[in-house]
Amino acid sequence: MKKTVFQVQEVFANTRESERKQALNRLLNQLRTPVPPKEDVRCSSRAPRSTAV
Repeated sequence: MKKTVFQVQEVFANTRESERKQALNRLLNQLRTPVPPKEDVRCSSRAPRSTAV
C-alpha cells in the first residue's frame, strides 16, 4: 500500500493538473491488473478489499 501512495505522490509531482486525471487513471489500471503470484502471497490479507474497488 505504501508503494501505491508514493506512486500517487509521484504522479502529482510529475504531471500538470490537466494531465493528472489521465495519469491517475493509468496508475489505477496498473493496480487493477492481476499481480504476479509472488506479490499475491505478500498481499493476500488485503486481496479481498482491493478486488472490490
